[in-house]
Amino acid sequence: MKKTFLYLNYHTLSHYTHPRQKMQDLGITFQFLHFLKDNYNVEMIDHIGEDHVLEEDGISYHFFKKKSNNKFVIPWKLHRFINKLSPDIIYVQSFIYLHFVTLLLWSLKKRPLLIVQHHAEMLPRSWWKRKILSQIDVLVDAYIFTSKEMAQEWFDAGILAAMNKVYEQPELSTNFKYNITIPKDKELFLWVGRLDVNKDPITVVNAFIAYQKKHKQAKLVMFYHENSLLDELRNIIAKYGLEKTIFLKGRVSRESLEKWYQTSTFFLLGSHYEGGSISLVEAMGCGCIPIVTDIAANRKMTENGKYGLLFTPGDSKDLLNKLESLEALDILSLRNSIIEHFQNNLSFEALAKGIDSIIKKNLEIGIN
Repeated sequence: MKKTFLYLNYHTLSHYTHPRQKMQDLGITFQFLHFLKDNYNVEMIDHIGEDHVLEEDGISYHFFKKKSNNKFVIPWKLHRFINKLSPDIIYVQSFIYLHFVTLLLWSLKKRPLLIVQHHAEMLPRSWWKRKILSQIDVLVDAYIFTSKEMAQEWFDAGILAAMNKVYEQPELSTNFKYNITIPKDKELFLWVGRLDVNKDPITVVNAFIAYQKKHKQAKLVMFYHENSLLDELRNIIAKYGLEKTIFLKGRVSRESLEKWYQTSTFFLLGSHYEGGSISLVEAMGCGCIPIVTDIAANRKMTENGKYGLLFTPGDSKDLLNKLESLEALDILSLRNSIIEHFQNNLSFEALAKGIDSIIKKNLEIGIN
C-alpha cells in the first residue's frame, strides 16, 4: 500500500485566483511531484485567492483561499483537513511557518515523517526566533538545504541540534532544455537576475567592460524584472559608449528567455547570497557555462567549480581573471558535462529521487 506524501505550503499569493495561473507561473516549485506519484499517493496543499481542487495526472491539488500571510492566525480548518488526509510524510515549504507545523503535528492522529525545505531564509537575528526554532527542531526528521554549508550557520547558532538531519539538493528545477538544433553564440554572455545590491550587476558590468577591451566581439545581454540599479548601470554603459555591446533588455516571456539561454555560451551572476538561484539552474539546463560567485549555493550547484567558474563576490578583478581564462577552456566538453550534471543532479527527476531517498532512509531509522 502506498504511503501518502503531502506537499504543504502555508504561504499565500492571493493575487492568483485560479490554480492554473499559479501553476503556469510557479509550477516549477512542485513539478517534481510528478516523479513521486508512482511510489506515493501525492497530495498538494497551497494557498491562493480562492478555493479550488484539481485532480490531475494522479495528483490531488488543494488550493485554499487565504488573503494574507498573518503568522499569528492559526489555520485550524486547514489542519483539520490535513488530519483527514492522514499523511505519512509531510514536506513543508520554508522555515517561516514551522510554528504552524508544530501545532499541526500535535493535532494529527498519527506522527508523520516531517521534511522541511529551506527557501533562502536568512538566519534569524532575534534570540527568541532562534529559541523557538531550536525547540521545534526535535520534531523535524530532515532538512533540505541547497548546500550543507548553508545549514552550518543554523547549527552553529543552536537552531539545528545535529547536522546528520541535513540533506543537500536544490529547491527548484526547470523545464528549460539545451537545444542541439540552436547554435551557440561563442561571444554571447547572459545575465538573468534582479538589478539590486545583492545580485551586484555593477561588479559584473565593470569586469565585462574591462574584458571587452581585448575581446571586441563579446556581448552581454541582461534580463531583469527589478531594477533599482538600472540608472547607475545605464550611466556606466553610456560612459564607455557600450550601448551596442551591453544590452539592458528587462523582462521577456519565458519562451523568449529560454531561447536566449539556448543561444548563449556563458552565464554571469554576481550574487552575494543565494538560497539556490533558479536562473543558474536554467542556464545549466540549457548548456550555458556559469561564471558565478564563490558562495555556498553556487559552490554546491557547480560542484566547487567543476561545472563552471567561481569568482569572489564583489571583486571585479577576480571576475576579469576568470573571463580571461575562458580561452583555455574546452567549451564543448564542459558544456556536455554541465548538461549531464543537470540531468543527474538538478532536474525535477533528480530532485524527486533525492526526496525519495531521504524518505526511505528516515523510515528505516524509524523502524530500527
